[in-house]
Amino acid sequence: MRSVIFIQLGEKNKLKKIYHLISCTMEGPLTIAVTGAAGQIAYSFLFRLLSSFSPPKQQKINLILLDLPVALNALEGVVMELQDCAFGQLNDVTVTSEVDEAFVNADWVILLGAFPRGPGMSRSDLLEKNCSIFRTQGAAISKFAKLTCRIVVIGNPCNTNTAISIMHCPRIPPSNFYAMTMLDVNRAKGMMRNKVRKVGNEDVVIWGNHSSTMVVDYRGEGGVEENFKKIVQNRGASVIKARGSSSAASAANAIVDTMNAIVTPNTRFCAGVASDGSYGVEKGLVFSFPQ
Repeated sequence: MRSVIFIQLGEKNKLKKIYHLISCTMEGPLTIAVTGAAGQIAYSFLFRLLSSFSPPKQQKINLILLDLPVALNALEGVVMELQDCAFGQLNDVTVTSEVDEAFVNADWVILLGAFPRGPGMSRSDLLEKNCSIFRTQGAAISKFAKLTCRIVVIGNPCNTNTAISIMHCPRIPPSNFYAMTMLDVNRAKGMMRNKVRKVGNEDVVIWGNHSSTMVVDYRGEGGVEENFKKIVQNRGASVIKARGSSSAASAANAIVDTMNAIVTPNTRFCAGVASDGSYGVEKGLVFSFPQ
């Protein structure tokens, strides 16, 4: 039986605090950096991660939580809740607003933070705002993360933000970047299970962009609704209309599903990746394929 002690090591400055869980482990811990860590999706994701992510060597996890300075007090509360859950897999937590600190020795980077589209904002304005964010983060990942780091992009526009990150991260292979489309797969599978008894990963493929233009490809017996594909394509907008904000818990669940699929051999899953020219898709274009 091991004892676990939670201590505050102190402040490097007012914008960074490190919390450490002292414990013994044979393998070195995984470092997982999360941007937009004070947001809704992150709040669901962090707890899901520590209860459901299964790295092959069952390593402990160091979390680095990045957000704006104004959000750091809220993140203090999140750290308290992580402590109160007594997750055996959690080793330590770093809270920071400095991009250059967030990705140091990262094994995984989960890019949740993105500039939201506001009223009256054009798509070009949104792309310009996010280009600045993901250009900066891509460069920092290239400089500080491990060469083997895997990067999962959730912040929308997902495929575009992934492409920008890849462009500004020359040190890490483009094949290590994933734009998340697992949420769309899960949405399709969930709806199909109302009609089909058993639905596996091999029965649903999302092609293209994580948007209403995606192509939902499915196989199943029993028949689904005639407008099934359109429902999946527009599910995010339907959630926003119903609950007044975007998908959070289901998105968090899909991130962990993606991470588990990446580290589990011979697992079929979908994600947006830089095309190698397969299926006639232009090389380099970030496009969702079956992996």
